Amino acid sequence: MKKRIVFSADHYFHIGAPHLTGGKPCQDYALSGVCGDVAYAVVSDGCSTGGNTDVGSRLVALSTVVAIKKFASGNKRGERLSEDVSVRQCAVLAGTREMLGLSIPDLYATSIYACLSREGGYAAVHGDGVIAFKYRSGAMEIIRYDWLDNIPYYPAYAGAGDEAFVAAHGGNSDAPRFSEEHWRCEPCGEWIREEKKELTLREGMAGMILGISKEKIENELAFVAVFSDGITQIEKTELTAAVSKFMSYKNIRGEFVKRRSINAVKEVQKSGLQIMDDIANAVISIEEFMEEEEVPT
Repeated sequence: MKKRIVFSADHYFHIGAPHLTGGKPCQDYALSGVCGDVAYAVVSDGCSTGGNTDVGSRLVALSTVVAIKKFASGNKRGERLSEDVSVRQCAVLAGTREMLGLSIPDLYATSIYACLSREGGYAAVHGDGVIAFKYRSGAMEIIRYDWLDNIPYYPAYAGAGDEAFVAAHGGNSDAPRFSEEHWRCEPCGEWIREEKKELTLREGMAGMILGISKEKIENELAFVAVFSDGITQIEKTELTAAVSKFMSYKNIRGEFVKRRSINAVKEVQKSGLQIMDDIANAVISIEEFMEEEEVPT
């Protein structure tokens, strides 16, 4: 029997209560898809104090997808592909900003994405957000990246805004200003929070890359999800409970993320709670099929 890995992907974004009641647009955006043998899940979260960052978050997400598609057909994987995506993304953003007459603050938006092939892949965080893994065993893993004082580093800075950004964080690039938190849950078990890891300003500005091996894709993973930090802003709801709720898929046919996310939002609202920030969510599903190998005649 021959093992065959099949990817599918879907995404969803939702406007938070303050933006909805305040007449403001949703500043989060999400995209996903499968291009050849590469699957991608992309979210972006626009800065509330920036410019037209509802436009910016869409441009960041779209530029990320354009970059992934451009390099997906080659043999580049892992960190090398992430470097190429960042370079291409910056070039697209710069050109688009000039053509549309946008300011740099209009593009203040994070970039969180996952990119998988049958040969391996990675997840990346430029700014803040959450990455979640759900395994075929039923186990789950959640990783949250967060900046102190809610001042994340945006791809739109691209070197030009580095000096002002460092100054906003106190002027010391080696100071701990960025954090990484892990939670793990075994099948039918309780969530365990591991020690919070403090990272330097310099490390946060470089972005976080999590490699995903071929073996993990073939033998362990069922879903890779990326969330904007809005998933942490559901009233009276722990991050682990929120992610679990949004990833409780009954099936993965069609728009499986949209269906589950819409139901999750309804469940929150039915409980009398509010979603206090926009949420963007994109997911890659990994299915394993066994096929009979052809016998040479």
